[in-house]
Amino acid sequence: MEIDITKGTGFYNAENWDDGTIAQWTKGTATLKVKGFESASKLSFYIPTAVGAGDRTAKVVIKKGTTKLGEGKLKLGNIGTGVGIVTFDAITEEDVGKDITITITTPTFLASEVAKNDDSRKLGLCLSKVTLE
Repeated sequence: MEIDITKGTGFYNAENWDDGTIAQWTKGTATLKVKGFESASKLSFYIPTAVGAGDRTAKVVIKKGTTKLGEGKLKLGNIGTGVGIVTFDAITEEDVGKDITITITTPTFLASEVAKNDDSRKLGLCLSKVTLE
């Protein structure tokens, strides 16, 4: 099941890239709400390589409600193609049928300083898709 990140909070508007990727940057902290689902699942974040993000890594914290699911260093993106996928065994049998909130927290960088343009956004993590499998 794909989670509609366009309905999350803390995201910039979706971008359509030249290679056909549709991606959204977080503003540092972003929240996704997931309505009740039928079985335990893996939570996967699809992170495209983002032109202009430079070779940057960030500490990323993923929470389900107040429970930390994972924390680690992820590449925010670099010039190139491909998608990195980060997966968590996040959804337990006791979560089945419940609504959950997923929070993504990363540091931000000023887009204009990296891409040398007039983009004034403070960008966090770039996502092309989030799924429960």
